Amino acid sequence: MKIANLNLKYIRTEKFKLNQTEFGKMLDVKRGTIGSYEEMRADVPPETMQKLVKLYNATFSPKISVDILLEHDLRQGDLFTPDDTTTPPGAADLQGKNLHVQRNLVISTDESNREFIEYVDAESAQASAGYLAGYDNHEFIASLPKFRLPFLPENATYRAFKIKGDSMLPLPTGSIVVAEYIDNWENIKSGDTYIVISQHEGIVYKRVTNLLKQRGVLLLSSDNTIYEPYIIGGLEIKEVWKAKAFIINDTYVGDSLWERLFAELAHLRAEVKRLKGNHDELVN
Repeated sequence: MKIANLNLKYIRTEKFKLNQTEFGKMLDVKRGTIGSYEEMRADVPPETMQKLVKLYNATFSPKISVDILLEHDLRQGDLFTPDDTTTPPGAADLQGKNLHVQRNLVISTDESNREFIEYVDAESAQASAGYLAGYDNHEFIASLPKFRLPFLPENATYRAFKIKGDSMLPLPTGSIVVAEYIDNWENIKSGDTYIVISQHEGIVYKRVTNLLKQRGVLLLSSDNTIYEPYIIGGLEIKEVWKAKAFIINDTYVGDSLWERLFAELAHLRAEVKRLKGNHDELVN
């Protein structure tokens, strides 16, 4: 019996309480792949087990290891004595609650009452701290640089955040994330990327797993796997914005990372073409 497969399904259904699509996004695999693991049609590969362990240990306790996934049936429960040490204080206050509460977002408009897209330089520590202190202040929001993008639907509110760091590669530091305001936190979709503004973490751009109903927290993960995932308590969160568009500074176009990505894509295309040619020769 494949213990790792049983454990994966147990963790998905009983711990994270996510559907296969959401869980697949969290592990960066397709829904059908999750199904093949749970139906014992495929083995869980080591890299997927390692990622699952990281995400689990960031959210639950006591902690597990790849060896435990392989050898111990977690459904037996003896490793899971109640322990909320990984849950931020007050997070439980959101468990099972209605997350669609009235949040007073401050915006700026023109004479025709059309909304602007305000620009926040989260790459600057000073500007990031200023936004955290003034996000609900009309004068502060009115003082931010503003612009519009004609291709975005007008039935939503947007804000642009310049991000810092390499945690969400291939998006480079200095990129601008144009994001849509999320009022109802039940609409935060696990596996998608968001700008999350919180009391202690400030402004971050991460891939999010929504565990607010289950544990009162969001699980934030980086696409650059050198960074560990972590949780943030729902009561710390000030605003959530869903990424909709990206503006990449042209000074990064020649960066070696992008050159490598385009070179790798060209190599893959050439390899597919070569394999197709070999297949056609065999058929003929």
